[in-house]
Amino acid sequence: MTVASSNFYTTFRFVIELQGITEAMFDECNGLTSEIETIPVVEGGQNEYVLQLPVRVKQSANLVLKRGIASIDLWNWYYDVVRGTVNRKNLSVILIGHDTLQQIRWDFIGVLPIKWAGPELRSGENNVAFETIDFAHKGFKRVAS
Repeated sequence: MTVASSNFYTTFRFVIELQGITEAMFDECNGLTSEIETIPVVEGGQNEYVLQLPVRVKQSANLVLKRGIASIDLWNWYYDVVRGTVNRKNLSVILIGHDTLQQIRWDFIGVLPIKWAGPELRSGENNVAFETIDFAHKGFKRVAS
């Protein structure tokens, strides 16, 4: 019996690419979700199932990135939006394989920072300060290398 070989990747080997610039300082990435909405259609005389017809793609509401505080660039982009300058950019989440090469990428289109959460500061703890940034987007596609 032959078992098909599969590539398994670890979740901690990823980078973010923003407008062609690689930013590897992120600890978490959430929002890689896409779902096709359907409507049920009941066919007369068909009692074994209800037909599901595709309507539209429903993607995750936001792409959420969490990182240790490192640079000011994302804050400046967010703050520009706060002040009324809407500057959408393209952003990619890139999964890196064990060979340090790109294996899979998710290209997000028309990304806009819409929420920033600063670190929780507690004088009695010795934790890393993290900031979280939420991005709205116009959709994404998965590209395999």
